Amino acid sequence: MDALPGQISPKKLYARRFGPKERAQKNALWKVLCQSFLQRYVSESDVVVDLGAGYCEFINNIRCGRKFAVDLNEETGQYAADDVTVLLEPAAALSSIEDASVDIVFASNLFEHLPDKQVLIAVLAAIHRVLRRGGRLLVLQPNIRYAYREYWDYFDHYLPLSHLSLSEIILMEGFAIEEVRPRFLPYTVKSRLPKSGFLLKIYLRLPPLQLLMGKQMFLVAAKAGG
Repeated sequence: MDALPGQISPKKLYARRFGPKERAQKNALWKVLCQSFLQRYVSESDVVVDLGAGYCEFINNIRCGRKFAVDLNEETGQYAADDVTVLLEPAAALSSIEDASVDIVFASNLFEHLPDKQVLIAVLAAIHRVLRRGGRLLVLQPNIRYAYREYWDYFDHYLPLSHLSLSEIILMEGFAIEEVRPRFLPYTVKSRLPKSGFLLKIYLRLPPLQLLMGKQMFLVAAKAGG
């Protein structure tokens, strides 16, 4: 489906923003990011939901038991691996996913695209519903405190969040914060990651470099309620 009048078409926007070369580069970097960092939060038996999955770089490369990719872009299914179930529905609904059936929900560069704070609250409520007790929400996204210039270079950015404001609302929605890295990944043009897998591996092993260059936050929260 395309956008309604007055709305942005994700299909057209991302086709313009990311060509085949950029998509291939991003996928290679996400493979390293999953293997060298994110996999430590995901077991091979986990049920994992990738919110705003886009070109499926995370969900294709993470090792787990069952995979869901949630997105409104109808082209997402073209990029999903054979073991990924694609759900074309809003992140604030997740109506195709049963209550307390998911171990991990991952959201990368999603929340800044939500139109307002009420929608963010609805998304967090949907995540809380589908997670098992103790299940984790992993968030990777720009931190407005450190990326206040670059943040507004993208037409589809609406909701500015820092690690503090995001932590506050996540706590209010029934999660327990387990880990917050205010400065994690750089915020570079298009890829938003170091430009090679080798450099990314080095970067991930050097926390002082992350404190210097990081403009994206990483947050881990666990479902605290029943």
